[in-house]
Amino acid sequence: MPHRAATLCLLASLAGLASLTQASSLETLYVMAQSGASGVMAVDATSGDRLPIDLEDYPVVMTVHAGALAPDGRLYLAAVNAALGPTIIRYDPTTGRSTGISGYVDRDSNDPRGDGPELRPGVRSLVLGPWAGLFALRSHHGPVAVDIASGDRRILSQSVEPRVGEGVAFTEPTDLVVESGESLLVADRLEGLIRVHLADGRREIAHRFPDIVEAHHRIDLLPDGRIVHAVGRGDSDALSVFDADLTVRTELSGRNRGAGPAFIAIFDLAVAPDGVVYVLDLGWPAIFAVDPATGDRRVISGGPDGRGEGPWSFIPNELPVLADLRVPPVPPAPRTPRGRIAPVIP
Repeated sequence: MPHRAATLCLLASLAGLASLTQASSLETLYVMAQSGASGVMAVDATSGDRLPIDLEDYPVVMTVHAGALAPDGRLYLAAVNAALGPTIIRYDPTTGRSTGISGYVDRDSNDPRGDGPELRPGVRSLVLGPWAGLFALRSHHGPVAVDIASGDRRILSQSVEPRVGEGVAFTEPTDLVVESGESLLVADRLEGLIRVHLADGRREIAHRFPDIVEAHHRIDLLPDGRIVHAVGRGDSDALSVFDADLTVRTELSGRNRGAGPAFIAIFDLAVAPDGVVYVLDLGWPAIFAVDPATGDRRVISGGPDGRGEGPWSFIPNELPVLADLRVPPVPPAPRTPRGRIAPVIP
């Protein structure tokens, strides 16, 4: 896609290497353990200390599956309400209080907050969109837009009935990024990277992985527009990065690039607004900060020296993930072929 390549080159020239090599200003990272037993863990990015978050103010037991950190420090969490079903809540670390956003948020009511499809069977990835909304990636079904103010949910693309958009079918979506104001990229366990067009829900293969079969792909977006990739669930010991056309994938950090302690078993990655790539590696266990300009790895928490205090609060067979950290810049709203603004984003 030549237009994508030209756009990414321009973004890279504007960003400059300085923004990629500076120390990260992120204060707190969040890890979702994806079980009711362990819940959510906050990690201090300076000291490396680990602290389980108490969500007991919320009225029911939840299993937290994904999260997205907003610029104001509040954390959006996609969870399963043990009593009723899927829900999205907003956690405020300054007060320790949680607010129901969408889905089954009220223990005294069987009715979900907001209109639209339920977030079943569960949410694999949650990201903030460029228009004051959320994108939730449902297991097997694809992406849904969530309006934060009303809680309304709307299908953006779906390859099962009721179908929304044409093209390649999702098999098992595992991660999601906002590629631009016109499209999303969905990582799929069998199909690779699927581009979803917001105007009509159309789906097309952006990149197929011939050498990775049935992989649990994790992806995120660097400030210059390139896609960072790793195979999660402990099946990878390196990060890779795509070129502007999503055709060539090279090592970003691992055995052959970058200094610092080696990765052992990557579970997830998240790119901060300043371009630093955070990596959750349960082989140590550790959380790394990676400089994408050099591939150098620095331990934020855990690792060979056991940096930071507090437990790694996971139980066997859990598949923890990091909260998404980036908010895409606000581009022009996507338009339909007739030139009208497409009402697909909350």
